[in-house]
Amino acid sequence: MLIKPAYSPPEVWRDLVHELKRAARDRKHPMRSFVLSSQGPEGPDACYVVLRHFTDEPALLFYTDGRSAKYQNLQQESHTCSVFYHPRQRFQLRCYARARCHQGDERAQKYWQEVPAPGRKAYTPDYAPGTPLPAPETAHQWSRLSDSQFFSVVELLPYRWDVLQLDGGAHRRLIFTRAANSWEGRWVAP
Repeated sequence: MLIKPAYSPPEVWRDLVHELKRAARDRKHPMRSFVLSSQGPEGPDACYVVLRHFTDEPALLFYTDGRSAKYQNLQQESHTCSVFYHPRQRFQLRCYARARCHQGDERAQKYWQEVPAPGRKAYTPDYAPGTPLPAPETAHQWSRLSDSQFFSVVELLPYRWDVLQLDGGAHRRLIFTRAANSWEGRWVAP
């Protein structure tokens, strides 16, 4: 349980940060994959992404192919909402953030060096995500495995966190917003 009945907002914040750091490191953590919602030309768009890093700012980082609609949408409209769920601890986290996109810059190059060779295939296919194909196997062609041209890092810079602890008939909910250099939590009705 993330929000224990006797916890104060700073204690919840401490444990929330701990869970997000663990999720970024542990491939089996239930919050490693999360739903990213953004605005596309046809309306709201949502997809799963993988949390690769959680920084001290804090910022959440994930990787994508710079040719994807998701990346293009984020360059046009940076406001996002991400949803995480931890089934064992029974809490939901919504993170409202602005996206900062990195492709071909120093930050993207830094993280490209950390991507193992087999993993680079996800960011280097010959066909851009969403490209119509004559057959499914056509998508599995790579002529530039070591080329980081399309590798992109998206940095989500949160401005609000909404944490809901499910607990039978005694649900608890906190909203965290930035106050100077810290995060201030206030209780709200679940």
